[in-house]
Amino acid sequence: MGYLSTEERHCVVGWLKTKNYWNLTELQTYLETEYEVVFESKQSYYDLFAEAGISAEIDSEAEPQKRPRSGQKKRHQISDWLEAHRQEIVAGSLVVFFEDECHLLWGDLCGYVWGKTNERIEVPIVNERSKQSYYGAVNLLTQQCLVQAYESGNSESTIAFLQYLLSQCPNSRIAVLWDGASYHRSIEVKAYLASVNQGLQESDWKLTCIRFAPNAPEQNPIEDIWLCAKRFIRECYHLCKSFAAVKYLFEFVTHRQIFDFPKLFTYGNFSQLI
Repeated sequence: MGYLSTEERHCVVGWLKTKNYWNLTELQTYLETEYEVVFESKQSYYDLFAEAGISAEIDSEAEPQKRPRSGQKKRHQISDWLEAHRQEIVAGSLVVFFEDECHLLWGDLCGYVWGKTNERIEVPIVNERSKQSYYGAVNLLTQQCLVQAYESGNSESTIAFLQYLLSQCPNSRIAVLWDGASYHRSIEVKAYLASVNQGLQESDWKLTCIRFAPNAPEQNPIEDIWLCAKRFIRECYHLCKSFAAVKYLFEFVTHRQIFDFPKLFTYGNFSQLI
């Protein structure tokens, strides 16, 4: 279990304040990896968010009766939709991707690590403000992850990544399962989707986008890929003398790699892997 000292707690709150994006799973992994701490109650994690001045999504967690039902309903809807299209998915005429963005911040990943003597080892930082946004999508059938780097998460980058996915599946229709980020729902993205699917019946759309339940990152399997990649980078801190090295390692362990973990089968087993 473990606990955080006053100094460690201050460091964690400082880390949270530097981030533009966060989720509960990432905080849990961060504490376990960096401090070997696992809280028994989720409230302990929420308290850290509150100390960092983060409250937008914590409020939604405070409705234990409402959110689970909503999330479960959406999960069943997605599972039913995929099952109804199983024949097309297996045949390859419909390619389904779980999509998400990952935002790397140099200081988050390689500021310090634990050494064999339980002493923090400082890692030289070239530019603490270096950032990189990645769009990623893992294929439901092949379990291969595709990753592309962009300046930030916005409508322009979202459209560019959708175009990239279409280029990778020129002879197939595509379904993208993603969250409700504002740039996923922007006027620009909606206009792009309308242009791609213009003149087609919904059943024949070239590109279909389906949202997960609100504030439910745990429903998206690719979240685990991001966490694994960040954990790998922290373990290889000795190779990360520059942010360019961090980006290289991140892309090396994610782009076009095949993943096989239980969460990929949340919505049914469609895997080609045996």
